[in-house]
Amino acid sequence: RYSGDAGAITATDESSRKAITRVRADLHVDADPLRSPRETHLATAVFLRNQNREPTASFQITPLNYGARLIELNGTASEDPEGRPLREFQFYVDPPNPLPVCSGTTPHPSCLLPPSPRAQVVVPDGNLHAYVLKVTDPAGLVGVSRQEYVLRTP
Repeated sequence: RYSGDAGAITATDESSRKAITRVRADLHVDADPLRSPRETHLATAVFLRNQNREPTASFQITPLNYGARLIELNGTASEDPEGRPLREFQFYVDPPNPLPVCSGTTPHPSCLLPPSPRAQVVVPDGNLHAYVLKVTDPAGLVGVSRQEYVLRTP
């Protein structure tokens, strides 16, 4: 017996196997079914801790053109602790809390589209702005990094 849907242990997709949190084996042994005592019952169980951890969102802000107020947000240093490729990178400029959804026909104005590990942004003014990167791993776990930045001419 095991936790999760029937067939998950033999399933071919990775997400089904990741849903298993407990495995239990029951063994009934009767060396001689014609004699007493009855069979012996042995049971063992293993509880599996979740091996999947949240990804780490990390990004750098680099000025590209001071006159045009252009900066680059580079999130390629973000990583999944299990080494799997991240499924989504979403940058935001001055977002509300909680972070809005950036898909659909009318994404929130703080969303930088299209979603990408790198984004170029025209800074609207010389004030302090918050830049946020949200990354999602293949299992749907999320990592978030936030930086505040002022573009100052050298």
